[in-house]
Amino acid sequence: MGRRVIIQQAAKATKSVQDIITRLKHPLDDLRAYLSHDEYALLEAFSPDGHVFVRGVEDSPDGVNRRRWATIEPGDLALIAWKGSFRFAGQVRLRKESSEFALAAGAPTHDLLYFLHQLDPVLVPYALVNSALGYEISNPFQRFAVLDEEQSVQVLEVLNRENHAPGSIR
Repeated sequence: MGRRVIIQQAAKATKSVQDIITRLKHPLDDLRAYLSHDEYALLEAFSPDGHVFVRGVEDSPDGVNRRRWATIEPGDLALIAWKGSFRFAGQVRLRKESSEFALAAGAPTHDLLYFLHQLDPVLVPYALVNSALGYEISNPFQRFAVLDEEQSVQVLEVLNRENHAPGSIR
């Protein structure tokens, strides 16, 4: 299977684009107690500045979020949505469940974790992605989603078209 796209809103309490970074960025050393030796070494290899970005997902009562989260694989692309646009994109390096980390991070119900080695700024309005996916233009992307391969290809094409930076998102 090819690389998939994950869509998740920034935390409800987010006040600014910089606040997204602040909430997600963690010193790798602070995570050592929650990771195996091999997990720590993997993240360390992708963290030259000693930090990683951590997203947490709360399971839904029907278990859908857990099933979606369980399909996340290293190399998938996570998009962070906020106020009508996708604002950051980051590549997944590790998926891990840790109620201990979630509690320590102040989000005790968000124990389905995925770790990103960096966040690249993007600015893509929801309407462009909604159009590519055949959704209502006003769809607000409120649910945690892991897109299928075909949908992911469509979203990656939009991201590459809208972000004309070297090393476009692939």
